[in-house]
Amino acid sequence: MAVHVITIQQSRPGKFDVRLGDDQRLFVESSAQPFLESAAALLSGGLALPTDELVMRFNGSRFEIRRGTIGNAIRNAQGSAPVRPIGRRAAG
Repeated sequence: MAVHVITIQQSRPGKFDVRLGDDQRLFVESSAQPFLESAAALLSGGLALPTDELVMRFNGSRFEIRRGTIGNAIRNAQGSAPVRPIGRRAAG
């Protein structure tokens, strides 16, 4: 199981730009649902499996604001399997 880390930064009210990984390249632009859209983009692009973990942080923060599997993020959007928000400091 791989862990994919995304960071978000508000681009305008209610919208967030998403950057992926250590290189911080722009991954999803101007999203109202950055966790869900990132999970869907990773899965559809063949970059992740449904069992991979997705971690979301605000830009410049070490705190995780959301974590869950890619599959659960997609199912959560369909009304099942919740993705749990958390607020703990990342290791490292």
